[in-house]
Amino acid sequence: PAGADSTPAPHEQRAAEPVDPPASLDVPAPTSRPAATSRPAAGGDIAVVGISARFADLPTPERLWQALRAGTSRIRELDRPGWPADYYDPDPAASGRAVSKWAGHLDRIDAFDAGFFRLSPREARRMDPQQRIFLQEAYHAFEDAGYAPQQVTGRRVGVFVGARASDYQEQVAAAEDVGSQLFLGTDVSILAGRVSHLLGLVGPNLAVDTACSSSLVALHLACASIQRGESEMALAGGVFVAPSPRFLVLASKAEMLSPSGRVRSFGAAADGMVVGEGAGALLLKPLDAALRDGDHVYGVIRGSAVGHNGRTHSITTPATPAATELVRNLYRDCGVPMDTVQYLEVQGAGIRLGDSVELRALANAFGPGGDLVIGTHKGNIGHAIAAAGVAAVAKVLLAMRHREIPPTITGDPNGDTELPGTPFRLSTRPLPWPAPPGAPLRAGVNSFGFGGTNAHVVIEEAPQRVPGSDAAEDPAGVLLPISGRRRPNSPDGWRTSWPGRSTTRPVPAGGRRRTPCRPAVRTSNTGSPSRPDPD
Repeated sequence: PAGADSTPAPHEQRAAEPVDPPASLDVPAPTSRPAATSRPAAGGDIAVVGISARFADLPTPERLWQALRAGTSRIRELDRPGWPADYYDPDPAASGRAVSKWAGHLDRIDAFDAGFFRLSPREARRMDPQQRIFLQEAYHAFEDAGYAPQQVTGRRVGVFVGARASDYQEQVAAAEDVGSQLFLGTDVSILAGRVSHLLGLVGPNLAVDTACSSSLVALHLACASIQRGESEMALAGGVFVAPSPRFLVLASKAEMLSPSGRVRSFGAAADGMVVGEGAGALLLKPLDAALRDGDHVYGVIRGSAVGHNGRTHSITTPATPAATELVRNLYRDCGVPMDTVQYLEVQGAGIRLGDSVELRALANAFGPGGDLVIGTHKGNIGHAIAAAGVAAVAKVLLAMRHREIPPTITGDPNGDTELPGTPFRLSTRPLPWPAPPGAPLRAGVNSFGFGGTNAHVVIEEAPQRVPGSDAAEDPAGVLLPISGRRRPNSPDGWRTSWPGRSTTRPVPAGGRRRTPCRPAVRTSNTGSPSRPDPD
């Protein structure tokens, strides 16, 4: 099985703080019912104040945006150490084989700085890669928001994670004796619990598995927890990693995988999904509190809803009426007119039946007429299963930040793709996304779970800041602090280990923990930093 070494990969050597452990540990006929809706009261909108994302071979949100904006696919032929060479067979009838050998897979899932997270190398090796990777991304989300560990320890911060069990336990057990570390290292509830344990968070802590809608459901639960006053802040996200070919084989036998390795969302040539891997996390906070505290706000969650298909032809068959009702009721309940939405990020996994039902359900909800752009990231990074929802939300927030809708990879290079009988169109080119006069940017994110659980989220751009309120707007540049436990092995390591996060806002001084190695980088508006001179 993949292990975990104590030296992080270059893209993981991001500016971060050491963590101190907490001080203490202690079948009837179907009926129509309203879907569960998370609807803020007046003044109760939820702000996204921190983002972390690592998908396919894209280690940061900035790298993710670059790939989305360029319309490039990060789907590649799988080449993972330790996998059997014969897991792939183009014959669907081949026993124990997958018809696809392509994925938007992560690089170096074994790379993990165990010492940074106060874990021994032995324990880290017994942790499912999903635990290790989500722990990193959760930490980066807090860091991105400017919160050091000591600022959240002991506070009612909730953690809600979309995740599903893998077969890593069986891999390790086949190679060595089974012990308590393996039990804890592969349990999905511990995946979520490690974040709260590491940072000393005392809010609710949940791992959620509704298949493809998992992380969007986690976001819904996180918002509801804040609105109830149960959490003062919440981390919502998801993770999916396939440590062996088993998931591909199972999905292949369910006729879900594309044998061509290409995603053709909403197209007549669609032949299945391509699996993606990744993890992402969003740090949430009441909007009024975020504005009061001077937090950077990426966007605002206006409302969310979760519901089930009910009785259908089979448990995996989606239902148009239930999905339509869920979406209609959500926009009504959160007070957002549907004709003010400019973009929809949809599931569009490339599975013909699912794509068709999703398109009909949304078209019925939004009604005829209009010219609403829809898109999906599946052609860029694949379908990240339990992490697909948070990837979709991250895409929308980044698009709002850049005021541009990235293209959707459809396999048709001939420009915009009309979807007859619907108010929607797909675009295969970047589109400017200006705000309508007197209105903010607004988008919806939609997700279906193959077990029948569907989710939808309404997102709005962040309130406009007062000009000059952000020190990063200073044309003379800013002083960028970096901290770490140890120096790079060479002077050039400062440059080569820089993660590529183009954060354009200051991190509050209180959001950094002092560490033995504390350089500062003087930046200018040319984007060329001077070489750090650590003292």
